[in-house]
Amino acid sequence: MAIMSSFQLAFCEEAAQKSESKPIEESFSYDLSKPYNSFSEEDGWLDSLWGQPFRDHIYLGMWTQHFSSGDDQENTNNLLAVSYKGYFLGTFVNTHKDQVYSAGWQRSLYQDKWGEFDVEAGYRLGLMYGYTKFLRLGDSKFFPLVQTVLDIDYNGFGVELSWAGVIVSAGFYYRF
Repeated sequence: MAIMSSFQLAFCEEAAQKSESKPIEESFSYDLSKPYNSFSEEDGWLDSLWGQPFRDHIYLGMWTQHFSSGDDQENTNNLLAVSYKGYFLGTFVNTHKDQVYSAGWQRSLYQDKWGEFDVEAGYRLGLMYGYTKFLRLGDSKFFPLVQTVLDIDYNGFGVELSWAGVIVSAGFYYRF
């Protein structure tokens, strides 16, 4: 017998109301001529925080800066990743030279056009696998990922700035 918490029940009820009130095709737009702000356009706090799927990207390269010092921190991380229809999958070399794999959701909370530049802000939620020294859940090599992202591009080529815990990072991408 399954027991639902009040949070889970509220989430399910709000999701059911959302699906009845707004068809999926109208729930998000990749058209930047139509700005998007999840906090003014979505119904309910859960939908506002969930946002819409991030636009599709291929990511190449990542450089990090740590707020805390370490003995063997590598700042060039050789990222190769893709985001597609609100999901992301990627691999990079972490600051301790471990090959790390990550996957999860990538959601947009804001998108607009600033002059000639396309701007999109949101977050990633997921899991990372491969850390051997730090950022481990118990004895496993898994660790949760919560990361804020800001993408700025011109004609599909752009720079992503992000923050997660004690690091800020920057990298390049192509939006397709």
